[in-house]
Amino acid sequence: EVEDVEGESQELPESHKLLLQFFKACETAVQMLTNRNEVITFLKIKRAIETITKRNFGINNLKQIQTVFQAAYTFSWERVLGRFGKKGNEFELHMSFNLDYKAENPNTAKFSPQDKVEREDM
Repeated sequence: EVEDVEGESQELPESHKLLLQFFKACETAVQMLTNRNEVITFLKIKRAIETITKRNFGINNLKQIQTVFQAAYTFSWERVLGRFGKKGNEFELHMSFNLDYKAENPNTAKFSPQDKVEREDM
């Protein structure tokens, strides 16, 4: 539910509810992987979101999240590392959380539960 200008609650459309579910699942997955110091790739996020929501998640859904909350994540295309650390010819999408949009809390090494709740309430 969303409050309008007069303070009345209104239901979100189904497509927006689904996007909100995807965002919350993405926040959970990113928080978990970040706090484990793992590289966050799209495939890891995709699997985690699909497990949590029981819905198909694709790159277009990630684009929608990025459109709504542009400062949420930073993205980069990185070469896939092959055996023995050799860089291959393929690329994969890496992402990380971005807390730099808050002036009083610059990007830290950990993604706290308080950060997660604050970002979901935006």
